[in-house]
Amino acid sequence: MKINNKLVVFALGTLACLQLQSCDEEFLTTKPSGSIQIQDAIVDEASLEIATLGMYSGMQSATTFGANFFTHHALLTDNGYVSVNNSNRFTDVNNYTHAIVDGGTVSGIWSSLYGTLLDVNNVISFEGTVVDEDAVSGNPDNRFGEAHVVRATILFQLVNWYARPAESGIDPELGVVLPLGVNIGASLPRSSVSDVYNQIILDLETGISLMTDEPGVNRLGPTAAKLLLSRAYLYLEDYPNSRLYAEQVLNNSEGFNLMGQADVIPYYSSEVSPETIFQIEFNSTDNPGSNDAFYATWSLAGTYKQNFATREFYDLMPATDVRKGLYLDNVPASYSDPVVGVDVRKFITPDRDMPHFRMSEAKLNQIESLFYINETLARTELNSWVSTNRDSAYNTNASGSGLLNEILKQRRIELAFEGHRYFDLNRNESDIQKDANCLNNCSLPFSDFRRVFPIPRNEMNTNTSGNFEQNAQY
Repeated sequence: MKINNKLVVFALGTLACLQLQSCDEEFLTTKPSGSIQIQDAIVDEASLEIATLGMYSGMQSATTFGANFFTHHALLTDNGYVSVNNSNRFTDVNNYTHAIVDGGTVSGIWSSLYGTLLDVNNVISFEGTVVDEDAVSGNPDNRFGEAHVVRATILFQLVNWYARPAESGIDPELGVVLPLGVNIGASLPRSSVSDVYNQIILDLETGISLMTDEPGVNRLGPTAAKLLLSRAYLYLEDYPNSRLYAEQVLNNSEGFNLMGQADVIPYYSSEVSPETIFQIEFNSTDNPGSNDAFYATWSLAGTYKQNFATREFYDLMPATDVRKGLYLDNVPASYSDPVVGVDVRKFITPDRDMPHFRMSEAKLNQIESLFYINETLARTELNSWVSTNRDSAYNTNASGSGLLNEILKQRRIELAFEGHRYFDLNRNESDIQKDANCLNNCSLPFSDFRRVFPIPRNEMNTNTSGNFEQNAQY
């Protein structure tokens, strides 16, 4: 049975608003009311469990992990577009006019992630103080381990939306704010990109060391931590370590398995699969709703029926590729776009759990890392995985840059509409070229300042830590 996280943590949310001066203030400048001390919130293992569930409630936000991250990765790149027949939702993202310092997408992501980070840091602040109780399942170390992995997951998103890629050499000192305590009333400077990644890696390693079991796919466990380590090292271009952790996930993860060809279509209509390592949990009463769920704008079955996969993306997949069945070429002629798009059928109900870590990413991380270590082995692994698990007719003899492009194409197809494409283009310093349905800002070189979000104006105005520098050209 699913736990309704929002109902479970309602009391905690109320307590948080009492503890803080205003629930609407910027996270990094919020001050306590003095009536209730935040350090009194966790008093035993039972309250620790409730606070741990509260972290996931924060991650359910449609603004971030619950829906919109998937949308932004598609619309900011060449995978998707907003039809000219639209409800005005996400048109700013589609047109690259979203990157403004006042409100909107940029401010919503910042506030949501840092608000959840406050809850996470509160949990971690009690590490080592909670006694294991026989009446409560699990143990405190597992819960604190989860908190470290959640923190790493949030920091990873922050540093990739609001800072330039780690290995680009562009503005390496302009990472994000790195609060590691509750820090109520504190103004903290931007840490360097490398410092943020070091903390991500430390939190993931700490989480793995603390956790002795998997908490289930609706919570972050040691396998998810290893997969995120693989991803982080891939972004850092540390290919031996990226391969190491990818292969730990692939070879030493009891209960998880790569899905085969026959599993691909059913996977997206089910919420129980050994392919999934971690997903954001929703149920019929605890979900973004018919207006804000991913499907609301992406499916012809949704409320707004306006966002589609590009024809260029759809044509990447041959008819023999089972993944092509996740997209339906049935958009009505009444849509007056220059090129008819394709209906996305991955997530078509508001209560579908949203997968963020799955086994196939580990395989793709392994293959991409192998390209830089042993090109022949990378090609062998790519041919084996695609032909066995996705397209029986697949075979490539590509080498050099042609092989790397093929690996990245398979990554694009496999992880489409699941929160990867924008970061993948950024870390590879690739230009963005949108298709014929794009009307504004259709060609975005990697050097364009809009390829990184600005720090919200509220943060710039209220942060008193010193030389709090804005990203270039904002």
